[in-house]
Amino acid sequence: PAMTLPEKGRATRLPNNKEFEKLIEVSPIWLRRIVIVAAETCLSETDVLRLDDSMVDENEGVLVPEGGRAKTGVLQVAPITPKVRAVLEDIKQERKMIANISKLIFTRNGKPITKGILQGAFASAAKKAGIQSFTFHGLRHLAKTRWARAGIPVEVAMLGAGHASVQMHQHYVHLQRGDVAKAFKMFTGCLRENGGEERDAASH
Repeated sequence: PAMTLPEKGRATRLPNNKEFEKLIEVSPIWLRRIVIVAAETCLSETDVLRLDDSMVDENEGVLVPEGGRAKTGVLQVAPITPKVRAVLEDIKQERKMIANISKLIFTRNGKPITKGILQGAFASAAKKAGIQSFTFHGLRHLAKTRWARAGIPVEVAMLGAGHASVQMHQHYVHLQRGDVAKAFKMFTGCLRENGGEERDAASH
């Protein structure tokens, strides 16, 4: 994917791995699950809260919010990663003990979670984790940046996040200078593993 350094003056600051792990640690279990899934899938606050069983396709390994993203209507096909699958399995087990009144995936004691409750709990957890100026929406930025670092193609990342334009995709990707070096190191390693491709390229 295209490597785009953050625009000058952009205020979004993403937590590093240690900070994110602390955020997970200090969050109550219901919030922990939501944060993990949002950071893996790029689901927005509204879409993660309205997610229900009909939007989960375990066979294909994707989450598909009904009617597209709540904010824009753009189709989103988010990945069910191993971490997401583990969360969904935990919730399945919990449902056997706690009645789910709403039939939503994410609940608190079986009851729906409002935006206000989520925002308040997230702000409190971020403060405890020592993360400055980071809101729940920042998890979409975190997810897209992680995908870019992992080499996910732009077209796939756009569908995974429900973004209709490359410009919007780039707005959510916050690569740093060090990411460029790491990407090319991985690229060079792949060429060496494939054997001969470097020599073939050089001969042309």
